[in-house]
Amino acid sequence: MMGKALRSLLVVLLVLTGFVLFQACATKPAQVAPGAEESLSKPGLYVNSSPAFSVEYPKHWVSDKKQQDAEVLRVVNTNIYKVPLLIVAVDDLKEGAVLDNAAKDYIESVRETNPGTKRFKILSEKRVTLNDGTPGVAFTFKWSWSDGMTKLQSAALVVHKEGKAISLIATTILGGDTSLEELLGMVLTLKFL
Repeated sequence: MMGKALRSLLVVLLVLTGFVLFQACATKPAQVAPGAEESLSKPGLYVNSSPAFSVEYPKHWVSDKKQQDAEVLRVVNTNIYKVPLLIVAVDDLKEGAVLDNAAKDYIESVRETNPGTKRFKILSEKRVTLNDGTPGVAFTFKWSWSDGMTKLQSAALVVHKEGKAISLIATTILGGDTSLEELLGMVLTLKFL
């Protein structure tokens, strides 16, 4: 008698749990209110308010000083060299900007903001579709830092949304422990909310 009652209770609990999980999945995500990203962001997750998106990165990474006005996030590994690093920027979309030129335009902006950098070579480039259907361009490249000796490899993602150009770049030393595929995986964590 007790065994049958216990099984019935377990079945009811499983059905209720399934219903609660189904309701949670079916609920539309809440919009992020301006200024609320600080309370929603936590180690390993950055949340931007406008446009509303999130980006994931390794939880043990730490914030570093932003170097450009458009930067909303700059996080680095905790080693002495601060690599790999991930930078997220949100800037006004320039008139005439198109995704077809995103990789070339992005590399030109890296060259302009970091004088002395050179030997840029695009290794891969592909169109991607983000979780909400927004198109973007993901690409990998290698390049030389302004000291002329340090060789770097990067993965980047460029997306145009709500009149903004959103860009992510993950960079490390060429031949380092972090592969281009891992860097690409980091920038592709961008999700619109």
